Amino acid sequence: MGWVPFVAGMVTVAGIYGILSLALNLEFGVAGIINFGVVAFFAIGAYAYTIFTAPRPVSGHSLIDLGGPMWLGMLVAAVVAAVAGFLIGWPTVKLGIEYVALLTFALGEVIRHAAINATNVTNGLRGFTQLAQPLREYIQSSSYDILLMAITLCFLAVMYFFVQRLTESPFGRALRGIRESEEVSLSIGKNVFKMRMYAFVIGCAVSGVAGVLYVWYNTLTIPSLYSAEITFAIWIALLLGGTGNNRGAIRALGAFVFVAAQELTRFVQSSPGMASTLASVRTMIVGLVLILVMRYQPRGIIPEKKGIFRG
Repeated sequence: MGWVPFVAGMVTVAGIYGILSLALNLEFGVAGIINFGVVAFFAIGAYAYTIFTAPRPVSGHSLIDLGGPMWLGMLVAAVVAAVAGFLIGWPTVKLGIEYVALLTFALGEVIRHAAINATNVTNGLRGFTQLAQPLREYIQSSSYDILLMAITLCFLAVMYFFVQRLTESPFGRALRGIRESEEVSLSIGKNVFKMRMYAFVIGCAVSGVAGVLYVWYNTLTIPSLYSAEITFAIWIALLLGGTGNNRGAIRALGAFVFVAAQELTRFVQSSPGMASTLASVRTMIVGLVLILVMRYQPRGIIPEKKGIFRG
């Protein structure tokens, strides 16, 4: 395995996780909404994009054959993920953030099992394979990993500036006030439910965009890619980087630390019998990094500045 493709792939995955971390930071770090179903909206975006763009020869036995343009497909993914967030958030956000946590956690498994069983739409366990990547026909195969990394980092930068401007706006400051005290916010006339719904829906849309980038990276969409482990990974990345803060290494700092801790052990030479041991070691390294950060930097590597309502 060469270093350049490995590093490019690692940075691409970290960039995708960084976008998901930005979405979760808007929902939890700024608005105080606990979303334990990050992977659900990630998967919804990925499947919406794939179903919209994949032609019949690629999509197998799916009854849907739209074959739409991929850039429009990204917009479709964001809209569908946002609509799903609205449908989930409308009955739960007004009840309390603990209800959002429970329902979103369940939604992650519901979406995965729906993808397995809705074979006429999602191709079931077979999923979609050999999916197109942007600009692939213009770039040599050996250089495409670098191009995809650059595209992902560009999207990460765009999403960072979008979320940063949002959190620095009066809307973002109001969300922080709601996070700190709903009662005080209500007393000064803030519509807590409406503002939290806006934050939740926007976060879901951003997660949907990340899902499209994940499709480009893997060139396939199958249910096994969207397990609850992704949700846990994004929460770990968010806690490592510091909740409530978009600055520093563009909130992807936690994602880069997390991905590096997982992936660098792949270069360790081992026998087939040691593969399962190394998988456990990767999990242990991530846990150790999280413990050390929580012990010496309990508010994350780049903590939010208290008393200043800025991103």
